[in-house]
Amino acid sequence: MKSDRCDRETAALEAVRAGRWPEACEEELRAHVAHCAICSEVVLVAQLLRQEDAADLAQARLPAPGLVWWKAQIRARRAAAERAAAPIALVERLAAACALLSLLGVAIWQWGRVESWWGWFRVLPFKISLWPAGASNLWTPNLALVLSMFLCLALASFVLYLLLAKE
Repeated sequence: MKSDRCDRETAALEAVRAGRWPEACEEELRAHVAHCAICSEVVLVAQLLRQEDAADLAQARLPAPGLVWWKAQIRARRAAAERAAAPIALVERLAAACALLSLLGVAIWQWGRVESWWGWFRVLPFKISLWPAGASNLWTPNLALVLSMFLCLALASFVLYLLLAKE
């Protein structure tokens, strides 16, 4: 069985990697590479790869380190600002939802007045009723007060949770 490796292959490859090939290399290693097919192929491929690497490094244009640092600082500040603003935006949305629910509750509670403010509701060919017949006594000022207090308490507890929650 024929071996595809040579004992001196690693030494020849290290000489090319270190930039010592062929001038600063031992005479014995140069003579071996000239006669060994495996080592000569390894040296040829390693030299080509080293030349390609040098060409790629010469063409590569890296930005200035100060610019990279400055952009990283801006990105970090922006991320911190977004993290800080997230709970505020959430509370704003919750406050808007509670305001809409409160407005809806007041509109339902005072439906008679709302209907009288806009006279065109009376002109409609059908009657708009939010409650089934006989259920008009369900909505009382006390029920509105209890529901409003419940919503405020739920919102306050959620805001307190957000403030005390650890990341």
